[in-house]
Amino acid sequence: MLGSRVAGPTASTINPIPELTVVLHDGRVTAWQSIDDLIVQGRHIVAIKAIRQAEVCSLQRAIDVFAERCELLRRTRPDDFEAPVKSADVDE
Repeated sequence: MLGSRVAGPTASTINPIPELTVVLHDGRVTAWQSIDDLIVQGRHIVAIKAIRQAEVCSLQRAIDVFAERCELLRRTRPDDFEAPVKSADVDE
Protein backbone atom coordinates (compact mmCIF):
# COMPACT_ATOMS: atom_id res chain seq x y z
CA MET A 1 0.00 0.00 0.00
CA LEU A 2 1.23 3.47 -0.83
CA GLY A 3 1.59 5.81 2.08
CA SER A 4 1.60 3.13 4.77
CA ARG A 5 4.57 2.90 7.10
CA VAL A 6 5.90 0.01 9.07
CA ALA A 7 7.13 1.29 12.37
CA GLY A 8 10.26 -0.21 13.85
CA PRO A 9 11.03 -0.34 17.54
CA THR A 10 11.45 3.01 19.19
CA ALA A 11 12.67 3.96 22.62
CA SER A 12 9.08 4.08 23.83
CA THR A 13 8.19 0.61 22.50
CA ILE A 14 11.25 -1.32 23.64
CA ASN A 15 10.54 -3.17 26.85
CA PRO A 16 12.72 -1.87 29.67
CA ILE A 17 14.44 -4.31 31.98
CA PRO A 18 11.85 -5.00 34.65
CA GLU A 19 12.52 -4.10 38.24
CA LEU A 20 13.06 -7.35 40.08
CA THR A 21 12.78 -8.11 43.75
CA VAL A 22 14.08 -10.94 45.83
CA VAL A 23 13.26 -11.87 49.39
CA LEU A 24 16.22 -12.28 51.72
CA HIS A 25 16.36 -13.27 55.38
CA ASP A 26 16.28 -9.62 56.44
CA GLY A 27 13.42 -8.54 54.17
CA ARG A 28 12.87 -7.36 50.64
CA VAL A 29 15.53 -5.67 48.50
CA THR A 30 15.73 -4.84 44.84
CA ALA A 31 17.54 -7.58 42.98
CA TRP A 32 19.19 -5.22 40.50
CA GLN A 33 21.40 -3.69 43.16
CA SER A 34 22.81 -7.11 44.02
CA ILE A 35 22.96 -8.23 40.39
CA ASP A 36 24.69 -5.01 39.33
CA ASP A 37 27.31 -5.52 42.03
CA LEU A 38 27.93 -9.07 40.80
CA ILE A 39 28.33 -7.83 37.22
CA VAL A 40 30.83 -5.08 38.00
CA GLN A 41 32.79 -7.51 40.20
CA GLY A 42 33.12 -9.85 37.22
CA ARG A 43 30.99 -12.60 38.82
CA HIS A 44 29.02 -13.18 35.62
CA ILE A 45 27.87 -16.77 36.17
CA VAL A 46 26.50 -15.89 39.60
CA ALA A 47 24.81 -12.79 38.12
CA ILE A 48 23.12 -14.87 35.41
CA LYS A 49 21.95 -17.36 38.05
CA ALA A 50 20.51 -14.48 40.10
CA ILE A 51 18.70 -13.11 37.04
CA ARG A 52 17.23 -16.56 36.32
CA GLN A 53 16.06 -16.90 39.91
CA ALA A 54 14.59 -13.40 40.10
CA GLU A 55 12.93 -13.51 36.66
CA VAL A 56 12.06 -17.23 36.69
CA CYS A 57 13.19 -17.38 33.08
CA SER A 58 15.15 -19.52 30.66
CA LEU A 59 18.92 -19.48 30.52
CA GLN A 60 18.80 -17.76 27.11
CA ARG A 61 16.54 -14.98 28.46
CA ALA A 62 18.82 -14.53 31.47
CA ILE A 63 21.85 -14.21 29.18
CA ASP A 64 20.02 -11.62 27.06
CA VAL A 65 19.03 -9.61 30.15
CA PHE A 66 22.59 -9.92 31.46
CA ALA A 67 24.01 -8.53 28.20
CA GLU A 68 21.58 -5.60 28.24
CA ARG A 69 22.43 -4.85 31.85
CA CYS A 70 26.18 -5.00 31.14
CA GLU A 71 25.78 -2.44 28.36
CA LEU A 72 23.80 -0.15 30.67
CA LEU A 73 26.34 -0.46 33.47
CA ARG A 74 29.31 0.14 31.15
CA ARG A 75 27.65 3.42 30.09
CA THR A 76 26.45 4.56 33.52
CA ARG A 77 29.09 3.13 35.90
CA PRO A 78 32.30 2.63 33.89
CA ASP A 79 34.57 3.35 36.87
CA ASP A 80 32.93 0.65 39.00
CA PHE A 81 34.16 -2.23 36.87
CA GLU A 82 37.10 -4.04 38.40
CA ALA A 83 40.28 -4.21 36.36
CA PRO A 84 41.01 -7.64 34.92
CA VAL A 85 43.31 -9.76 37.05
CA LYS A 86 46.73 -10.19 35.50
CA SER A 87 48.21 -13.64 35.50
CA ALA A 88 51.50 -13.98 37.37
CA ASP A 89 53.03 -15.98 34.53
CA VAL A 90 52.41 -13.39 31.79
CA ASP A 91 55.59 -11.59 30.72
CA GLU A 92 55.29 -7.91 29.99
